[in-house]
Amino acid sequence: MKKIFTTALAIVALSLQIQAQQSPTSKKASSTAKTQTNKNTTKESTTAPGAKVASDDNKSNVGAAIQFTQTRHNFGTIKQNVPVITKFVFENTGTQNLIIKKATAGCGCTTPKWPVEPIAPGQKAEIEVGYDAKSEGNFIKIITVETNAGDHKLTISGVVEVPASDNSGSEIKLPIKK
Repeated sequence: MKKIFTTALAIVALSLQIQAQQSPTSKKASSTAKTQTNKNTTKESTTAPGAKVASDDNKSNVGAAIQFTQTRHNFGTIKQNVPVITKFVFENTGTQNLIIKKATAGCGCTTPKWPVEPIAPGQKAEIEVGYDAKSEGNFIKIITVETNAGDHKLTISGVVEVPASDNSGSEIKLPIKK
């Protein structure tokens, strides 16, 4: 009788342990988070074990967050020695001030300019990127933006073309003898 009771107790303990491992609050199992949106619909997202889920309704844990309207710009074909500029617009979609620590490019031909003041939640700002088109040919330049919301990459590209030279007055014309 004692053996049956001990075996039954072991089976119950084992099944409780297995059930606890399959629980959504377990750190070992992946979880599915359900968040209620303003339109009374439910969204589901599967997360990796231990990942934090930020819902639309509970942004108190988000901190600063950056959302660019675009992260790539193609200048197309541009003339050599004619600098070009583009602007990357972004918004702080978080709940705390966004701080851009710095923006860097891989070479001196690309010059980013960024706001030094903190960007408040919901506010938009821009990063201006200039390219000094001295070298002929295709180019792809990456700008790394370091913020308190993580690092982000912006890309500019295009083709630098040597302008056609105007030889109209530099040609020597010799008289033709008959």
